[in-house]
This record gives sequence, structure tokens and C-alpha cells, in this order.
Amino acid sequence: MKFEITKSPHMFRAGTVASDKQVGVDRKSNVIRGYAVAEEGRTKTPGRGEFDLESLETLKKLGNADPRGVRIRFQHPSMSDDGLGKFMGRAKNFRIDKREGRHILRADAHIDKTAMEPGPDGSKARGAYLMDLAESDPGAFQSSVVITTDKLEREPDEDGNRRPPLFRPTKFWATDFVDEGDAVHGDIFSSEESLDEFFEGSARRLPSKIALAASQYLDQIFPDSDREVVESRFNAFRDRYLLRRYGSAEFSIEPEDPGMDQETKDALNKTNEALESLAKSTTEKLSELTELISQDRAERKAELSASERASEITGICEMSGCVEKGEAAKWIADDKMSAGDVRKILFGRMCEKNKPVGDDKSDKFSTKKAARDENEKFRQEYAEHQSIHEQLGVSIDRYIAERREEEGLPVQESAAA
Repeated sequence: MKFEITKSPHMFRAGTVASDKQVGVDRKSNVIRGYAVAEEGRTKTPGRGEFDLESLETLKKLGNADPRGVRIRFQHPSMSDDGLGKFMGRAKNFRIDKREGRHILRADAHIDKTAMEPGPDGSKARGAYLMDLAESDPGAFQSSVVITTDKLEREPDEDGNRRPPLFRPTKFWATDFVDEGDAVHGDIFSSEESLDEFFEGSARRLPSKIALAASQYLDQIFPDSDREVVESRFNAFRDRYLLRRYGSAEFSIEPEDPGMDQETKDALNKTNEALESLAKSTTEKLSELTELISQDRAERKAELSASERASEITGICEMSGCVEKGEAAKWIADDKMSAGDVRKILFGRMCEKNKPVGDDKSDKFSTKKAARDENEKFRQEYAEHQSIHEQLGVSIDRYIAERREEEGLPVQESAAA
């Protein structure tokens, strides 16, 4: 088997089990004898770690090394409480015995005289309280060790399941009395009777050996599983076992559907009708909203087109320089007047204003050319007033196309060609 020791030590607190012949409360000496300090096996917290016999032997050696014993406190210190005032006494005579196939580290808790005095508020002495509790109800509390330990990482088992590391203690700080310890499987003494009491309340009590074996087996097959997983698997096994043994007459995994009463059916029908009405209303509202959106888009588009038309007419008027006051606004207000119409009007005015010399000869020349090339006349017209056309932003191709359209001639793809 291959082991590796982690470099960083870990502080650890674990519960206990116990049981040998020297077990019980010694009132005369104020000693709780044979209480459980640590037990062979895995801790309750999945994957945290495991005590083996070597771990317990090391703790026994560390515990007996100091003749004064190991400190005992009433509960662990917390983030806001350093433990001062909780001192109970010293643990001595560490020893190991074996019960139900498991090794148990035990010790004797020697209660200090200060713990046998009443508290400042007049409460019962903690030492007397713990001895009374150990006699009347030993399952009401447990012990927990506080140690510094290395951990031996182990290879997975033969089924490939991860095994928790083994503890290798290096320092034994304290053993405290607590409500519940992490590695505890019984009461403060871990006696067989306490396990029997644990299973009381049933018509048939399980023998403690069977209970321990079942607990150990569950710990092995679910070492790192959450509570929900173990509970689900355990309940599923229980259901299958009862069904196989007693049949479905006494135990049914899936109880029969009792059906639905008329009142529930009526309520369900009303709910369905309300949902259908709501869906219809929602559809109608969505349709109205879609129509409003489409209408708004059309209006915005029309506004944009009107704005562009007004800008174009204004630009043509400014470039021509022959528009009377208020005439541009009049044309813009007239929805039937396009920018092209305005351009033609202004072009005529500019031509009259800038009529070239020798117009008759030019017309005679143009008439002769028209027989050979029907576009020549339009080119000549453009050339005669080229500066005006350029001012208005009209190219020769555009001018020829518009003139051909006016003359009822087919518009060519490239009129200037």
C-alpha cells in the first residue's frame, strides 16, 4: 500500500467512543473513568479522515507523555471565546481496548476542584453537572479531541472509490466535552447498552452488532456522499426490500390516484376558461399594438419624405436666384408640386432672363441637326445655358432625359451617349 504524508499539518477535533471494565463515574475521586477519547474508523464528516490503530497508539503515547495529563474543557473555544473559564480538569491513564471489532482510546477525566464549585451566577458546578449527566444519560454528550495531525493520503480501493486519509497526530492539545463529536458512534462511554437504547422505540430492536456492521458498510460505500444521496439510496433500498418481502398489498411504492372530485374539476375548468380569455385579449392587444407601430412608422416615413422634399425645393430656389418672396413656401405647401416641377419653372425663368444672342440662327442650326440626331437639339439647349444648369445641379444626361420625356420620346439609358 502506498502512503504520502501531507506537508502541512492540520488542526482536528473528533468525537469519541469507549468501553472497558474501568468505566463509570467515581464520585469519591471526582473522576469519570474510561470515557471515550477517539475511536477506530472514519469521521462523520465524509472524506475528512480516518483513525486507525496506529493513530490511536500515537494519541495514547502523546496523552501519557505529560504526567499532568491533557487539558479537558467544557466545549471547544470559539472565534469569540478563547475557552478561559471552561477548564474542567485533566485526562490521564490513556489506554486502548477493543469492542465489536473496533479499537477505542479511553482515558480517565479527573475533574478539577475549580470545576466543582458553583458558577458566579449561582448555577450548578460544571463538574458535578457532567458527572450527574454521565450517570443519568450518558448519550447526552460526547468528547472531542483537539490535535495537530498530518494526513496520509491513500490510493483508491479496488472499486476505484476514494478513501479518506489516515490521521497521524503530532500534537495532543486537549480533549473536550461537547454535544456531538465528529468521530462518535455511541455515547460518552460507547457501551453496548447505549447502542441498544439507540434502537429502542421499535417493536423489534436490532442487535448492536448488526447495527454497527450496517453503519460501517454504509460508511464504506458512501464515504463522500451528501446526506440527500445517502437518504435517497437508503430509502429506495428499504422500499424495494419491503415490496419484495411483503408484496404490494401491504406496501405500494406508487399509491393509486384517488381521482379528482367535481368541485376541483369545476375550478380547473374555470381556470382554463380564464386563461383562454386572457390569451385572446392579449392577442387582440398585440394586434392593435402592431397596427399602431406600423402606422407610426408610415407617418414617420412620410414626414421624412416631406422634409427631404422641402429641403430640395429650398435649395433649388436659393441656387436659381429668381424666386419671388413667399414663392418657395407656397410651392412647399403644395403637396402636388414636386422638386422637379419647381426646377422646370425656374429653369424657364432663367432661360428667358439669359436668352443668348443669335437665337434664330441657333434654332435653325438645331432644326437641321435634329434629323441626324434627335438628342443634338437637347445638347445644344443645355450648352446654351450650361452655367445655369450647373448652378441648379442638373447634369446634361438628366436634362436630355427630362426633355425627351417632355417631347414624348422614349427615354434612353444614357441620353448623352
